[in-house]
Amino acid sequence: MQACNAAGCGPFCNAVKAATYSRPPPPPTLELMTSAHSYLKLKWLDPKSAVFNESFTYVVEMENKNGTFSPVYEGSSKTCKVTRLSECSSYKFRVRSVSSTGGVGSWSDVFHFQTTKQLPPAIKSSPKVLNITESSALVEWSPVKMNLVAGDRLGYCVQLASSSPIGRSSVAEDFRTVYKNFGTSYQISGLRPSTTYRIRVHAVRYCSNNTNASPAPATSNKSDEQITELVGSPVTVTFSTASLAAIRRYEFRVVVFSSGDDCIEFLRHQNSPANPVFTEL
Repeated sequence: MQACNAAGCGPFCNAVKAATYSRPPPPPTLELMTSAHSYLKLKWLDPKSAVFNESFTYVVEMENKNGTFSPVYEGSSKTCKVTRLSECSSYKFRVRSVSSTGGVGSWSDVFHFQTTKQLPPAIKSSPKVLNITESSALVEWSPVKMNLVAGDRLGYCVQLASSSPIGRSSVAEDFRTVYKNFGTSYQISGLRPSTTYRIRVHAVRYCSNNTNASPAPATSNKSDEQITELVGSPVTVTFSTASLAAIRRYEFRVVVFSSGDDCIEFLRHQNSPANPVFTEL
């Protein structure tokens, strides 16, 4: 640039370089990384047309109940975790990029992602094992409380594993299911005397297939409806059955005298005595 008047033109000033802004950055593409019953973790990728020598910040928004969008993340990272969500619910998200030279880009398409169902919680206290004999035991546990959607039910699974008899080296045995229902107690029978057993109990959430559930659950058929089973963390308790030698056996007999009076006598068996002696009560 130079200045000119009636006397003539002066020298040019020093050259100045200037550049136009780049185009606004194109919107990234949202993807779901992981999902749970209360959060969604999202990631996004810059499109191939993006200028990679620029620095970007990103804005992620989620749709509210009233249909408007509110920001849930703003920063330079390409991932974010949205928390405090409801289980088995669908949410809508959109994202855009902001660059220092291109300004604010346009919003992406709206993406739909869904939370999963919640696993049942673990039973708060260890199960109680009562009425232990040489071949049976009664196991009881406290009920689990959780909010369920319509069509879901909460049950329990009891699994049993035994080791070698008491006094010998312990040998691990796989757990096997002995009870799967909706009660909070179960009488276990067919046990071996003088044997240590492990019992574990966990809650099971039975979900109808009309709603979403957690990934990779076990399934079972009930009539024509497929039921998804979500299994909670187990609680374990150990107990030992009674010894046969420790069990006391009694026999009773009624003796009638010629006078018409009678009495009751009992025999206490210990190792099957050859000459049992009855004692009058």
